Order: sequence, then C-alpha cells, then structure tokens
Amino acid sequence: MPDELYITYQPSTGRYYKRDIVNKKKKWISSDFFPWDKGTPGVEYLEITGKDECVPMAFKTGLLTPGYLAGAVNINTTLRGAAKEQGEKKQTPLAFCFAMGKTNQIIGAGALVEEYYFGSSLCREPKGEYFQDPGGNVYRYSLVFRGEDGAFNRFFKEYDAVLRHADHVYAVQMNPDRAGLLKLDTSRPVMLHGQRMMVESLKYALPLRKGRPCQVKLRSLKLLQPYDLDKEQELVPMTPQQATWKVFTYFDRDMELRVQELREQPGIIRVDVVAKEVLTRPEEGDFDMYPPPSLQDVADRRKIMYTYKGKLKYRPYPPGLTQEEVVNYRAGVIAVKI
Repeated sequence: MPDELYITYQPSTGRYYKRDIVNKKKKWISSDFFPWDKGTPGVEYLEITGKDECVPMAFKTGLLTPGYLAGAVNINTTLRGAAKEQGEKKQTPLAFCFAMGKTNQIIGAGALVEEYYFGSSLCREPKGEYFQDPGGNVYRYSLVFRGEDGAFNRFFKEYDAVLRHADHVYAVQMNPDRAGLLKLDTSRPVMLHGQRMMVESLKYALPLRKGRPCQVKLRSLKLLQPYDLDKEQELVPMTPQQATWKVFTYFDRDMELRVQELREQPGIIRVDVVAKEVLTRPEEGDFDMYPPPSLQDVADRRKIMYTYKGKLKYRPYPPGLTQEEVVNYRAGVIAVKI
C-alpha cells in the first residue's frame, strides 16, 4: 500500500485499508461484504436481501490461514425472500471459492517463505486484474451478489428491471386450435398486439370449442416509464485517489512570535532563547474523520489545524533569570496532490 494513499481497496479480498496520516501505519477498517438489498423507496416489492460474506486468507503467527480458523465465522452467500422467515443458523456452512492454484509468498527483502494453494470468492487478483488460470480461462464474475463482478450485475439486472418496471398481469381469452395449443412453449415470450409477453397460466377445457375459450394470464416484459436504470442499478465506482493530506506544523513560527512579544514588553532590553520543546503534537487518529481531499482542496490550499502545546525557556534582561512557559502552537494537515 503506497505511503501517500489514505484509503486503499484490495480487490482480491474485498477489504479496505486505511493508512494513518500522521504515523503512516496501515490498518484494516472494513470489508465490502455487507447485507445486500436492491429495494427502491416508494415501490412495493418482495424484500430480497443477501449476505455476501467470504473467507479471506490472513497471516496468523506466520501461517496463511482461512478466516474461520482465525476466529471469524462466515456463511456462504445466500439470497432469501422476506416472505419466508428463517431462524438464524448457528453452524458455519461451506463457503465456495475459485481454486487459484499455487503461489509464492514473499516477505521482507524478497525472502521466499513457501508455496501454498489459495483461492477466493472474488475473481480478481491482488493487482486488480481478472484472474486467469493456467489453462487460459479468464474469471470475469465473482461468487457474490454485489459489485461490478457480482451475480446481480453480471446476470440478474435485466430480470430486476422487468420486476420493477414491467411484470404487469393481463387476463385474456383466446381460441387456439389443438395444434397451436400443443406447439405453445410457455418458457418463451409470445407476441400480443406487438408486445412481448410471458405466459403465466393457461386454463382450458377439452374438447376445445369456440364457445369455451382458453383463460390465459400473461405478464408484460416491456419496461414502462418512468424509470432510470442507470441510477437504480448504479455501481459505486472505485476512483483513484488524486490528493492526500500532508502533516505540517507552525511550532517554530508560533514560538518566534511569542519571543517577539516578550522582547516588546516595556523595560526588556533583550530576550535570549534557552530551549524550545514540543509537549503535544499531531497523533494517530487526529484526522481520521476527514476523507481524502479533492483536487479543488489542493487548489484552495485547504488546511485542517488543531492547537497543540510547546514549552519555551527564555532569559529576559533584566533581570537575566531563566523562565519558562507553555505556548500554544498550530499544526495540522494540508491538501497536496499525489
């Protein structure tokens, strides 16, 4: 993880890492495996939710270990409808992943540890590219629902659009002949007045007669306005960080201003500085609540500053005796371009 990046996403594990602005320490902060729900406000629908969770690999005591052996309980990806209430399961079912073969783990100054087999529920390798196996097969979908490579975006979004903005039921009467009835394929759309429909049900009595038409229920496939699929099915893009925060301090400036004030006091001929000491300074976590800056922040030279304390020892003349006092100084971070 580069030192200048504040928040980094690792596509092979679905994890987010944060590097502290002050001391540059890296810390895992979140996973993008979260409860999934594509509900639209104001639209009645069957609440469909899914928990996307995987078993990431992590190093514990020098060994690469699946997450469930490191203390985390994970469940395999599921999709459930709210119409069926199910109790929370206590056991840990199997979690499926792509077998990605054998690799080498490099640590330190290029020291080879050992080869190990690995896999992931996600289809990306650590550099963010699609994984390609030794046979040349490129993996372009993940075993989860959310995200660009998830099952929803790859396979279900057209069906989702039909459920939201089509799927209207029409009841009609038809008089098909016996041959037409036998040829009817209810798994394929039919045309009715120029509109594509799916057959939901077909009720008829034998023998077929014109006085006893078939009762047919159809569901529409045409999307009806208003709708905005780009907004409803929008994926949050992963954008590169273009700016970062850089720590700065006004310790020397504010100390010098205080010395100048002392020299301007009535009766003081001169002031000698004995020592300057930093008592408090920016620490880990001081700026965690601020997101990475924008390029506009860089152009505006945006600063975030807090007040810290320093100690000033000085000897004023007269009387020439050493004195000390606590002086407030300003320090913080400034937006800079990477």
